[in-house]
Amino acid sequence: MAEYLNEDDQVAALKKWWDDNGTALVVGLVVVIAGVIGWRAYSDYVQEQREGASAAYQRYIDLRQQNADADARSAAVAVLDGEYAGTTYQVFSLLHRATDAAKAGNFDSARDLLSQALANADDAHVADLVRVRLARVQRELGDAAASLATLQGVKGAGFRSYAAELKGDILLAEGKRDEALAAYEAAAAVEGADGSRTTLKLKIADLTSAGAADAP
Repeated sequence: MAEYLNEDDQVAALKKWWDDNGTALVVGLVVVIAGVIGWRAYSDYVQEQREGASAAYQRYIDLRQQNADADARSAAVAVLDGEYAGTTYQVFSLLHRATDAAKAGNFDSARDLLSQALANADDAHVADLVRVRLARVQRELGDAAASLATLQGVKGAGFRSYAAELKGDILLAEGKRDEALAAYEAAAAVEGADGSRTTLKLKIADLTSAGAADAP
């Protein structure tokens, strides 16, 4: 559970990446409909929407960090869910709301919030983060099958290692030690994976030494 609660920094990193690259991602769509309503009008609309959604998200984050009262935070959430529903910034807010629900032990709510975030996540990087966090919540709810199914959707190298490690944790809890070791080794082998992840190394070492001890 600690790993799930320590991932807010990943949301922040993705938010910064989206701020830097989001405009480029909508250029293709702009080109397609430019002949209908005009390049300038649509590009201005896109920019206004992004700026408005970003400001609404920042407002929510500020209130969250200040531990503002529930009414103020609900009002900020209502703007994101109303005026900017389906935007990446709303998805970011759903990730934070799911974290808060998990901290309160309300895993059913966290699962529902993350399911909504996954449905709205158009960017592959963001969707992978949502899947990893959703899978952890599903595991907390005792639904290992749903968790493993969710992890199958993680494709990007940035989160594939974490997905494989979580798969190993689930398999190990089910007593499938060989399969768990294979998942951990796959997590360590992902290109670009953080090789300094001490916990992952310890999991591999424990299963490797246990396997050697069991050998005839």
